This record gives sequence, C-alpha cells and structure tokens, in this order.
Amino acid sequence: MATRKKAATRPRASATDPFAKALESRRKTSVRRTPRVTDRVVLDWAKAQLGKDLGRYTPRNASLPNIAPVVELTPRAPHGAHGHMDLLWPGRWDCESNLVFMRPIVYGDSPGEWDGSVAYVRLKAPADGSYLVAAVFAGFSSPQGGQGLVLKMNGPWGSNTASGQTTEPNGPVAIWNAQAGDSLYFSVTCTGGIIGYLQAIRLYPLA
Repeated sequence: MATRKKAATRPRASATDPFAKALESRRKTSVRRTPRVTDRVVLDWAKAQLGKDLGRYTPRNASLPNIAPVVELTPRAPHGAHGHMDLLWPGRWDCESNLVFMRPIVYGDSPGEWDGSVAYVRLKAPADGSYLVAAVFAGFSSPQGGQGLVLKMNGPWGSNTASGQTTEPNGPVAIWNAQAGDSLYFSVTCTGGIIGYLQAIRLYPLA
C-alpha cells in the first residue's frame, strides 16, 4: 500500500533572529516593485557626504543635478558590458521588488569570524574621466529604539559610510578617477539594524 508523502513546509523564522522574523513577515505579504530612487536624490547624498570634493567637478559640469548613470546594476540586471555584482549570502534576492535584502554583518568571537551579506562589485570605466560611484539603498529595517543601520562601501577610497537610521533611502558614495577600460573592485555591506534593501549600484559621469 502506497504511503502518502507529507507536504513540504517552508522553514519558519527563528524566534530569536530579528532578520529572519522580518524576512518571514515580508514573505507573507505581496511584495510590490519599489519605486526607483531618483538620480537627483542620489546626487543630494553626494553633496552631503562629499562636500568640497564633489564641488570641484561642478564648474566643469553645470548640468550635474541632471546627469544620468552610465552604468546601473540592479537585482533584475546584475551584469552588463561595464560591470557586474555578486552577492554572498543575500537574505533574499527579489526580482519582483527589484531589491536584494542584505543581512547586516555580525562578527564572531574568533578573528576572521563573521556572518552577513556582502555585495562584490566590479565596474569598468566606459571612457576617461571622473565618476561618482553610488550604492543605492531603497530602505531599511531597524529595531525601535535600537541601533540603526550603517551602510558601507569599501574600496580604494577606504570605507565610505551612510546612515540607515531613517525611513528615507540613502547610500554611500565615492569618487573614482579612471581611464577608459579601467576596472574598479569594491564591496558593499551594512552593520547594525535588521535589513538593508539594496536597489542598485550606479556610476555617474562627473567630468
């Protein structure tokens, strides 16, 4: 006599893991496509984070507030002629919402011991010039009254950061001076909080 197989069940979130609980909560709801963070918003971040360093390029490019990215990598299009991004341990790679749910980095007790999501990015300069590199986060989840997310972009410039302590989109930016065909390698992580929603990696021409 044939035995009926028990229906498979989805793993439940750990009662002690806030990331898993938040992820499970999102799974129970209809995930809609998140509106694209506008280029003007990203350039406002750049002005706030880079100040005079960015201002040096404004006279040579009076249309700076209106520029568009020459490279944009997203969860739906993570690979192109001028770059790609790979994710180590993404909490969720969601093409419907066009977001990667990134789990904050947590360090263990032993040297080199850590857990969390890391985006590894390679960009290729399409032409000689200076560029604005941006890691665009569309939102965050942080515990009430607790530590907010710190968004990090680690590359040849060091570790540039942005705050994820509000409900508004944000993300770290950096300036890259390159010749046509040069490659840039960097990583994107977050610490603190619960989830960071990575929407895109963008490369804007400055000069």
